[in-house]
Amino acid sequence: MLLLAIFSADGLDSRGSETAEPGRKKVYVLPIRENIAPPLVFLVRRGVKEAMEAKADLLVLDMETNGGRVGVTEEIIEILNNFKGQTATFVNRRAFSAGAFISIATQKIFMAPQSVIGAAAPIMMVPGGAPQDLPETMQAKMNSALRALVRTSAEKNGYNVEVVEAMIDKSKELKIDGKVLNEKGQILTLTNTEAERPYGDPPKPLLSSGTVGSIEELLQKLGYANASRVDIRPSGAEKLAMWLNLISPLLLIIGIAGIYIEIKTPGFGLPGIIGIAAFALYFFGGYIAGLSGLEWIAVFLLGLALVALELFVFPGTVALGLAGAVMMLVSVVMAMVDVYPGMPAIPSLKKLELPLRDLFIAFLGGAAAVQVS
Repeated sequence: MLLLAIFSADGLDSRGSETAEPGRKKVYVLPIRENIAPPLVFLVRRGVKEAMEAKADLLVLDMETNGGRVGVTEEIIEILNNFKGQTATFVNRRAFSAGAFISIATQKIFMAPQSVIGAAAPIMMVPGGAPQDLPETMQAKMNSALRALVRTSAEKNGYNVEVVEAMIDKSKELKIDGKVLNEKGQILTLTNTEAERPYGDPPKPLLSSGTVGSIEELLQKLGYANASRVDIRPSGAEKLAMWLNLISPLLLIIGIAGIYIEIKTPGFGLPGIIGIAAFALYFFGGYIAGLSGLEWIAVFLLGLALVALELFVFPGTVALGLAGAVMMLVSVVMAMVDVYPGMPAIPSLKKLELPLRDLFIAFLGGAAAVQVS
């Protein structure tokens, strides 16, 4: 709990200077900055959940990125799809590669003057070296997967699928109204003026809904000039969340082994302290990753208290210990389940797969650690 207090004080839940007011339209602004990497997933998840809890009318992505990982992009798009209100992207200078994919996952795209969007072909990053083109077979496979992913978003939000695919696949020629906008062998990249130029009959902007100088101007265009605005800000804890989630099975192993050894030995000592600290870090990782709330920490502590009562105060009652053990298991699983406001309280099997797998690994590891000790 001390860890939670420290990070809250340090801005874990920091927002904009204005809090959403009852009775006014609500706008949440979410920054998509730097590389599209795992810490950004936690920021986006937190921002989307806060917007959903506040019943926000509009979610705006403030976009400036050179791109990043495809897997992370897929996660972010899936998270954004949970928000049922209006969505828009403000391309603040550039939305390359994964940034373009994420922009297309919103209902409208607006661009700043002299901004660009596109250049979304997948490349291979070599440690210590420059980006390289993918091998031909791998490129074809990746392009197919990306085109399916982005085509789904484009169709859902009313964008021209051919424009989007020309950003990914350099073998495609983009020709509209008899004019070649992108030749074969080139990856489509659009400036703000090119992206808002109308084509077709009836005329429709190529990609962008218009050029705006700021988010304030974007909000005015969409009818949210007087809305209550909340800016989601990076807390600095997202990178820590990434590492804690990576080692979550190890933390569970240490926690299970520590608590088991403590129960088997008289008094209270180092194994118990280490076990509790490991569980605290496990729950804290889920909390700052935007997965779980404090309620599952409370459920775990209550379960631990019931087990302690069974062992030290009312030995042999069974019911207390069994109820406590069930509460601890449920809380450990639910701490890593991604549940959104307004969704069913009981998660789907797909959402339970990862935490159940980690718990299974932890039990095997904990059993091995106990045997060694």
